Amino acid sequence: MHESQAPWRSLLESIQAHLDPRVEVVRTFLLAHPEERAWARELADRRGEPVPAASTEDLWRLYAVSRVADALHSCLEVDAMVALLEGLGMERLPERPFHPVHHEIVEVLPGDGPFAVVDRLTPGFTLGPLVFRREGVRVTAGPEHADPAVANDSPLFWAWQRPERSTVDLSFGWGSNSQWRTELRRDLVLDGVVYFNVDGGHGDVRLVEDGLTREQADSLVRHRIALHVAVDPDAIWPWDTAVVEPLT
Repeated sequence: MHESQAPWRSLLESIQAHLDPRVEVVRTFLLAHPEERAWARELADRRGEPVPAASTEDLWRLYAVSRVADALHSCLEVDAMVALLEGLGMERLPERPFHPVHHEIVEVLPGDGPFAVVDRLTPGFTLGPLVFRREGVRVTAGPEHADPAVANDSPLFWAWQRPERSTVDLSFGWGSNSQWRTELRRDLVLDGVVYFNVDGGHGDVRLVEDGLTREQADSLVRHRIALHVAVDPDAIWPWDTAVVEPLT
């Protein structure tokens, strides 16, 4: 664990231990650590050509924030999660039509045509161009877009914890300290272009080598779940695959 993650680990332990309203635990933490908001604001304002740089330490620290947010979400303390992320200066995603960079599929219902949001379940947040947390949604989709049986049973990749489905995270299998040295996956929206897993684009043939078609590989990276063909998390390596496409 990096020293910048220590306050976040302590916060997670407090959240897990306290019977008090967790929103008050979060507010106390934010008051005690104004440097966390200052760091988040500097990160949000950072510019690049076009992708802003993020150090390994930044990505570890962002991962620590995401782990706390996951824990609050999973114990159904959404108000506390919102207080935490807004307290860091993040902005809530506005309601908009479905797009995988903005929306995390919680459940797929049979339908006709493309993905359509029918229920908005948990809020999403951005930090500058970074989509830090997608909005959790229930959607309808025609069979050409998703098989509900596959999608609803698929693990969610790049996530530590969710209340409604299993997850797969690069921290899994490491020791209690080492697992914190996991880099947050960054999805960015910049000048009308979406960069999925922008820091992972140095081995993008791996999923195809693992037996997925190029279309299936890109879909898994975009949605973070399987939509048509069930995948074995132990048999594939999606972490190094990036996708870049126009925001439509």
